[in-house]
Amino acid sequence: MAAGLGAFVMFMPSRDDTADSELVYQARCAYCHDLDGTIGVKLDERVIRSYGSARRLFNYLRIAMPYDAPRTMTDSDIWLTTGYLLRSRGIVPPGTRVHEGTADEITFQPWSPGD
Repeated sequence: MAAGLGAFVMFMPSRDDTADSELVYQARCAYCHDLDGTIGVKLDERVIRSYGSARRLFNYLRIAMPYDAPRTMTDSDIWLTTGYLLRSRGIVPPGTRVHEGTADEITFQPWSPGD
């Protein structure tokens, strides 16, 4: 029982993680994705919505990013990045907590030109 509870607590942030999530994104992602498309694809709402859920976005980031060093980010940093991308692109409201316990509930439709 204690081991399960410890894993649960690890993914339940006790405070707003917005500032931390932006720091992780700036340190691990922006050097490719915020350069006007010169290296990585621009991570706009259309791209992020293509994943359909927070869980799928997390899984992709966990396997493939950062491109130059995949699988080097901690799960905690990947959850922070997932939350940052969803909040900063207006896919979920500001302050939405994105973590292991909420990821399956956070789903969204793909972007369409009428949006």
